[in-house]
Amino acid sequence: MLVMDLLQALGFSPYEEITQEYQVRGEYADYALQIEGKIVAFVEVKRVGHKLAERDLRQVQAYALNHGAEWALLTNGQTWQAYHITAAQPVIVDLFLTVDLLDSQSSLNDKVDALFYLSKEAFKRGIISELARQRAAISPGALASVILSDKVMEEVRLEVRRRSQHNVPVDELTGLVRETVLRGEVVKGI
Repeated sequence: MLVMDLLQALGFSPYEEITQEYQVRGEYADYALQIEGKIVAFVEVKRVGHKLAERDLRQVQAYALNHGAEWALLTNGQTWQAYHITAAQPVIVDLFLTVDLLDSQSSLNDKVDALFYLSKEAFKRGIISELARQRAAISPGALASVILSDKVMEEVRLEVRRRSQHNVPVDELTGLVRETVLRGEVVKGI
């Protein structure tokens, strides 16, 4: 009941926009959140006191992927986690936010501000998706990809040559940057 109350407080209508036990390929998601007839997120609810785990995420992630939703919410009533799901090969799952409603370290205002991103308004106006895109653009993997791009590495090579008169091959420089500066950061596609 606490979950339903919070979803209503976030602006979702219990009769039109919140579907309990939504069937997805023979299984049932605890909740599906809809706006204008389109599912925007699935919510998986675990019992109070249950420590949210990777297997719980896989369950709600599968619902989102099977139905084409970008968002998966996981909660035990106290802790709320929002994940952005990108259907790619491999699937990309990014933890967008975690809000612990009983955390004494965070102020009530901080919790309310974080929960705003889970509101109907944030989904409807694309605020949550835009912030997720911004965060993805400056994620460690994205920044590593930019740093290791041909254009940047050529500029680094030229600057090293200007400073030291040593002409380091680009592939050798790229390897050095990977090993020392990025320290093994996984860069997809490079």
